Amino acid sequence: MYETIRISDISIADDPKFITRIIDDYKISNIPRLDKLDRYYNGQHDILNRPMIDPAKPNNKIVHPFPAYITNTVNGYFMGKPVTYSSDNPSYIQAIQGVLGTNDESYINAQHSKSASVKGLSAELIYMNEANEIKFNLIDVRELVLIYSDSIDPELIGAIRYYELKDYMSDKTTLNVELYTADEIITYSEGKSGLVETGRKPHYFKEVPVIVYYNNAELSGDWERLIPLIDAYDMAVSDHSNMLEYFSDCYLVLSGLTAEPEDIAAMKENRVMLLGDNGKAEFLTKTADVQTLETYKVRLERDIHKFAQVPDIQAEGFTSDLSGIAINYKLQALEQLSVTKERLFKRALQKRIRLITNMLNLQGASYEYADVIMQFERNLPVNVAEKIDSVKNLYGIVSMSTLLQQLPFVEDVQAELDRIAADGSISDDYNDIGG
Repeated sequence: MYETIRISDISIADDPKFITRIIDDYKISNIPRLDKLDRYYNGQHDILNRPMIDPAKPNNKIVHPFPAYITNTVNGYFMGKPVTYSSDNPSYIQAIQGVLGTNDESYINAQHSKSASVKGLSAELIYMNEANEIKFNLIDVRELVLIYSDSIDPELIGAIRYYELKDYMSDKTTLNVELYTADEIITYSEGKSGLVETGRKPHYFKEVPVIVYYNNAELSGDWERLIPLIDAYDMAVSDHSNMLEYFSDCYLVLSGLTAEPEDIAAMKENRVMLLGDNGKAEFLTKTADVQTLETYKVRLERDIHKFAQVPDIQAEGFTSDLSGIAINYKLQALEQLSVTKERLFKRALQKRIRLITNMLNLQGASYEYADVIMQFERNLPVNVAEKIDSVKNLYGIVSMSTLLQQLPFVEDVQAELDRIAADGSISDDYNDIGG
């Protein structure tokens, strides 16, 4: 679990010695865990460090990238389709969309979803660039210490971002620190006697300009608690491979025959074996209990998918001709996981919109961030024929706009309505009904 700092007043953190201490503590408590999670997502499992006990025996180290599969599946389902935004104020939503568009918001959201799935949380910094544009981008949580109040309902009152810069001429590495509060940014640099304050400047966002995207209340990754199961699966398959490789080198047993090395060489070359009356030749083999091992592997794999709440979408049960209800049923556990993610993700996106709105209002506007409505949509496989039949059955019951929204190939409903009106495709009977 990711550990945070809780203090009564952010002014306590305005001390280079305090900052140095909590950075050092953070490195001890969080960095080993975060590095391990990154390592597993990238396929560097602990099985790769298994030592060779007997050089005469095989030592296979087979990695199964369950972490990448789980994260990529969850990310694709939850954030495969961009979040949409709407508002009754056209100028406001246009301003918001302008800021989101210049920051490639849908890509950044997908990266947050991926990072939170791996590490338990993700974070971004919102700032003004040299061209006076509102920008936001990801921060590596391995270089971020979050500071919360010690109240019953903790709130983010500060954030420390630290990073090291290397001078390649002197080969020296210098620690640099940025402390973000609700009002200003305080910078520090490492000197001979420790951190030294190098500057202060206001940021005008009216809140700590760091936005945190939580994966769950425990701040844990989607497959973090399953690492023992994943290790067991890697070990089982690696040992199985070792066993098959070891026992594939069989010994030839010659009974009732005395053979010299040159005789054996001649038999191998001529592929002829001369045996006496009581002579016998057979291979010495050992029968492996393959079925028991296969049963064990199947159970491990099933448990990994079960407890990750992520189905094996390549399994035999997932076929292209499933109905929408059948697909939803098979994805029910994944949907429950995504519901939790959506609630926490929405809070982070609301803060992003709020900070953007604060800056727009500072520049002369008078918007209210609560006027922006955001909509999440799951990236589900769609049975187009089934959708069309459903729309046909609803024809004349609901509005044409609502009908068109159900069709996955209609991207702009209003543009489609305009084309229908121009073609005269809507019947008078439908209009009489109230469409």
